[in-house]
Amino acid sequence: MNTWCMLISFGVFQTHYMTTFSLAPSTVSWTGSVAILLLFAGGTVSGALTDAGHFRPTAIWWRSRSSSSTPSRPPWPKGALFDWAPWGEPEYALYAGGAFLTFVGLFFPFFYLASYARDIQHLSYSDSLNLLLVLNGVGIVGRLVPGFLALWFGTFNVFTTLVATTALTMYFWAAVSSLEGLYVWRVFFSLSMGGIQSLFPAALAALKFDAQKQGTRMGMVFAVIGFDSLIGPPISGVLVKNSGGRYLTAQVFSESCMVAGLVLLLAAREVKRRREGLKLMSKF
Repeated sequence: MNTWCMLISFGVFQTHYMTTFSLAPSTVSWTGSVAILLLFAGGTVSGALTDAGHFRPTAIWWRSRSSSSTPSRPPWPKGALFDWAPWGEPEYALYAGGAFLTFVGLFFPFFYLASYARDIQHLSYSDSLNLLLVLNGVGIVGRLVPGFLALWFGTFNVFTTLVATTALTMYFWAAVSSLEGLYVWRVFFSLSMGGIQSLFPAALAALKFDAQKQGTRMGMVFAVIGFDSLIGPPISGVLVKNSGGRYLTAQVFSESCMVAGLVLLLAAREVKRRREGLKLMSKF
């Protein structure tokens, strides 16, 4: 099981530890949240190494692709872990803020859907885990198809559309009142959220910053996402506990974070569009 599989299936552990050891939801969430932070925080190191001209060993380290088919480019003399300059660029700062808020809300269903199914829909432990199988199975399609759509409509456009549809789908979660409805909701959520995970690095690259410092800029956004993923699920757990085991408050919190993130992402797009004199419906 690779790191991503463990994280997007963390609801299995969330439900097990809450049930077996009677732990508070937020207490269990910290385990998965720290794992997400460590995963994304590695982006700052790999980004700096890539900018320094060490893409191949970095790619091998991440085991994300074969390095033999990737050409080298002239190395940048320094590979900084952090660079203040991008934060003065409105589209970069807006994108980072939008990604932060989006991922605060995005991981809530990963962690709590199985527990919600047990507590609210009264499913057995094994049946509640079937929802996670739907998530992972349908999510494969959700991760692959948006990449092809991006070729036709533009990466950033597809990415923001998926954030919007995922946020809308999250709002419908509160209206689900049956097991059948929950499965239908899960399919739509999986289809839309998968593209967010697969396209968010490419969406940042679509803003077209300095190519020699792209790795550092990407790594900083990864660190931002790691931090929000660290705090998002535990906050949701506290909201569930303080609501007497009801999930509505946590659902609204997560949904609202995603909507706020969408607003910032669209603002980043508008800044870029005006700066480059592009039409409103331009492809990028």
